[in-house]
Amino acid sequence: MPPEVVSGVVRHEFGWLVSTQSRAWLETGDSGHLIIGGGPILVDGEDGSVYMIPIVTFKMDNWQDEYRRRFRKHTASDAKAPLSARVTQILAAKGRLAALRALRLLAPALDLKQALTYVSTLERGDGPPHDLVALSDPEVPPPELPLIQMAGPDLRP
Repeated sequence: MPPEVVSGVVRHEFGWLVSTQSRAWLETGDSGHLIIGGGPILVDGEDGSVYMIPIVTFKMDNWQDEYRRRFRKHTASDAKAPLSARVTQILAAKGRLAALRALRLLAPALDLKQALTYVSTLERGDGPPHDLVALSDPEVPPPELPLIQMAGPDLRP
């Protein structure tokens, strides 16, 4: 009996997110058998490539942007909305802390105090200060998030 089995598959814009868990936990619910910290596996719908997404990365608001940039070869200019619009959208959907986390990853030149100021002005409905916009140049790539490409069949034509 395999110790780890597929516990769920969800369709995603990039393909499928596959969750795994210990068979023992699924059968008993005993938390002593719970596998934690692994994160989902992404099977790319375009080429069949397989990626392990560490749970810490998966919980971040911008892992999908990182995937687009690194593996789909999109550039910063491909982004449909300016940084302030993206952060405002996250602020409305997920709150201040999520917006702050996303901003720090998308604009690594901003220190914590500057990022707090940026998010606070967006919360008030104002645009971010011009000096912070200049520092948060979207052409500067953010630091890479850990996304692990796993060996698998090459299904590309």
